[in-house]
Amino acid sequence: MKTFDSQELERLIKGHCKGELDSVRIHDFVRQTITNTLNYILESGLLEEFTEANHGGLPITYEEQGHNSLARNIKEFISNMDKK
Repeated sequence: MKTFDSQELERLIKGHCKGELDSVRIHDFVRQTITNTLNYILESGLLEEFTEANHGGLPITYEEQGHNSLARNIKEFISNMDKK
């Protein structure tokens, strides 16, 4: 899939305003933006789960268990988005 930059988006918007709608390119741009955003979230470390091993051997707190549950749910939601 093609990678877009802000200049490409500007060209698409200007073309759309002039009546030169390129819906395929706009759709590709939106899909690429969503993909990039989801990949950033997955690779950011924000969804890394707490374990005793990576927590210095200390027990996991109630809040950390909640974070782990939320992180698993978000990762599952993102993986299900790819199936559509």
